[in-house]
Amino acid sequence: MSATVGVPSSIVVRDLLLSLWFSRWRIFLTMFAAMAIATYVALQIEPMYQAKSTLLVLLGPEHSVRPIAGQPPTSNFNVDPEQVFRTEADILGSSDLQRSVIEEIGVAKLYPELLKPPSQFARFINQVTTEAKAILGWRSGASGSAPGELIVQAQKKFANALGVGVDRKSNMLLLTFRHPDPVMAAQVLRLLEGRYFT
Repeated sequence: MSATVGVPSSIVVRDLLLSLWFSRWRIFLTMFAAMAIATYVALQIEPMYQAKSTLLVLLGPEHSVRPIAGQPPTSNFNVDPEQVFRTEADILGSSDLQRSVIEEIGVAKLYPELLKPPSQFARFINQVTTEAKAILGWRSGASGSAPGELIVQAQKKFANALGVGVDRKSNMLLLTFRHPDPVMAAQVLRLLEGRYFT
């Protein structure tokens, strides 16, 4: 039979404290490095503000069955309300509407970072991919800061920042737009709604 001998808890605690004491600088440097990295990452994140808006969609007489002459009007709808809401949401999220908002505000005001020249690293990556495509025989599309290309890039950013949702229970369209400038986010939604109603 083997018997286990219990080690007094004071010895275990003392050993643990001694090991912590002798490794104190390593622990301190590890904690300091982790805090420095976390602080750097937190400062690099650009704050995004979200503007919200709701639009009420009412089904009118244009969506109902028209009575035959002499019959009383009915309240039956010959279209599915879900289709109407989805159609209105698609109109609000359409690329034509987004493009008109971007053109009215201007790319320089809405997304000024698109007009900045690319960094040296980005130019290096672009040059490497262009040469790799040339070696492989692939055609490289025109890249650069042509006005049409800027609008396309701005539209991609705009589409990612815009949210259009349908609340089926309350017949509401929910609009959201995210932007680093809270005033610009609200202005974009107001302009989008104005373009939608005209």
